[in-house]
Amino acid sequence: QSPALGGCPQRRGTCTRVY
Repeated sequence: QSPALGGCPQRRGTCTRVY
């Protein structure tokens, strides 16, 4: 998963939650 998934905070290189 990437931070550009729609509503993910770009804190690290990966996103754990998609809001």
